[in-house]
Amino acid sequence: MIKLSNNPLAISSSFLPSADYEVLKECKDNGIDMLELSIGGVCPGMENEVIQSHWLKLIDSCKKADIKLWSAHLSFWDPYDIASLDKEVRKKAIERQLDMMRFVRENTDIKIFVIHPSYEPIEPDKRFIHTENAKASIRILADEAERLGAELAVECLPRTCLANTIEDTAKIVSADFRLRVCFDTNHLLTDTNEDFIKAFGDKIITIHVSDYDRINERHLLPYEGVNDWKMIFSLLLKSGYTGPVLFELTDKKGYTIPQIKACYDKLCSQF
Repeated sequence: MIKLSNNPLAISSSFLPSADYEVLKECKDNGIDMLELSIGGVCPGMENEVIQSHWLKLIDSCKKADIKLWSAHLSFWDPYDIASLDKEVRKKAIERQLDMMRFVRENTDIKIFVIHPSYEPIEPDKRFIHTENAKASIRILADEAERLGAELAVECLPRTCLANTIEDTAKIVSADFRLRVCFDTNHLLTDTNEDFIKAFGDKIITIHVSDYDRINERHLLPYEGVNDWKMIFSLLLKSGYTGPVLFELTDKKGYTIPQIKACYDKLCSQF
């Protein structure tokens, strides 16, 4: 019998109030065994140097707290838009992403990089060229990921972003056979999560877990939105997903680490 409890509990660092050891120890004490290095929260800087400084503190705190680093979420706002229509912006964005990938591999054992294929908004009549730009950029990043002994996972996104539907995600992933998928459970606003899992199956190597209202992304704690969690994880487990149950929650709702552990236990109780 497949058990969800075999998939460890993980969290995105974007949720954490700081990179201090005490915060990571509380995570470990509540059964959180893995972490995704991410931006946001107490890491608002838009330059690699700021992000890297924060991540070094997280890396050190995780080591002391005996938490494994699972993945790294590459930056995704304007200066990091690998699908930009501006050639120079796009070139600089690729350079910044490559720099972050090398930094991560030099300082951690992380072998999964999560990438947003675009920023937004994207105008309908410009979507094709954005897509072609993203595919070309991602091939460069996939080459570097392979050289570094890692994998690149394209994340499905909401609203006007690229990869906002199954078809759109498939277009991006078709750019290179080495690409994998990061499935975010609160991003799809047109297709269903269940159909997305069926479409990509074992290409899904990591997930971002949160709930929403299917009107927009909300990053709520599971069971506070409309997701059918039993169906989602049934399909993921049947597809062979063995990665962590990685919570990526808003830091605006006051959720606590013990609440995340209790929610994970509730999810696991269904299997």
